[in-house]
Amino acid sequence: AYVAPGAALAAWHTGDFIVTMPWCSSEQWGEEAALSVELGDHVYISEVDEQDWARGRLNDGTTGWLPFKVCQRRTAEAMAIYAGGEEQGYCRVDPGDVLEVYHRDDAGWCYGARLSRHSSGALTPAAIGWFPGGILGPA
Repeated sequence: AYVAPGAALAAWHTGDFIVTMPWCSSEQWGEEAALSVELGDHVYISEVDEQDWARGRLNDGTTGWLPFKVCQRRTAEAMAIYAGGEEQGYCRVDPGDVLEVYHRDDAGWCYGARLSRHSSGALTPAAIGWFPGGILGPA
């Protein structure tokens, strides 16, 4: 579906992120634990609480909590075409398109945005919807 420029996508605090500064802790709270991260780590954020702590999962499957302030939204390049019908909630994607992932489901599908680059260089959402995670380039 088409997303008007300036739409409130900033509310999405989940999805694919990159770590912008290292953070280390060995704290544990019952079954929960801190997630130590290094600069450049790719982390999937599944929730952010009221104190801006994020539940994250690294590519190796390690999970835990980290400060959301050390995370920045990550983009990915599409490596294949996906001709999903945007009127049905899918996102049409062409190879080379820049995508943001806001949610991943257990079946390998991603909910996110196809971005457009403006003359200023800024990237803004052009369309939002579901697309297969297998079309994304390597992390």
